[in-house]
Amino acid sequence: MPKCQNSANAIVFTLDGPVMGWQRAGKGRDGHHFTQKATREAEDMVGWRAQQAAAGRFYLDAVAMVVELRIAVPSAWSKARRAQALSGQVRPVCKPDVDNVCKALLDGLTGCIWRDDTQVSELTLRRIYAESAGATVTVWRLATAEAVAPQSVRPVRVGPA
Repeated sequence: MPKCQNSANAIVFTLDGPVMGWQRAGKGRDGHHFTQKATREAEDMVGWRAQQAAAGRFYLDAVAMVVELRIAVPSAWSKARRAQALSGQVRPVCKPDVDNVCKALLDGLTGCIWRDDTQVSELTLRRIYAESAGATVTVWRLATAEAVAPQSVRPVRVGPA
C-alpha cells in the first residue's frame, strides 16, 4: 500500500458500520435517471465525516487515497474460521463490491475535500475481516502545491440528520 509522505497533511477519517457501495441509478416514471436515496445519504455521510477531518483543507491538485474496508466476520462462522479471518488467513469475497465502494466514496468526497474525483491519481482499497464493520480513509496531496480552500469552489454539505 502507498505510504503517505507527510502524514501531518493527510486527511484521515473513519466510517462506522457497514460501508455501502454505490447503487445502480434509478429510473423515474418520466424516464429520467436519478441517484438512489440510500446512495445519496451514504455519500453525504462520507462528505460530512471528511469535512470534519479536513478542518478546512481542500485539494485542487493530484491526491492519493487509501481505504481500509473492514467487513464484520459472519456470526455463523466457527471459532476456528473466525480466528483465521481475523488473522488475515481468510479474506473477504462478499458484497459490497470494491468498485462500488470506491465510487460511493469518491462521489461523497467530491466538493468536500477536492473539486472532482479526477484528481485522484493513486487509489488503494484493502478489504479485511474485523470484529466490526467500517472503513478508514486516508487522503493526501501528491503535488507540491499548497492546498487552498476557495469558498466559491466547494458546495456546503450538511451533516446527518
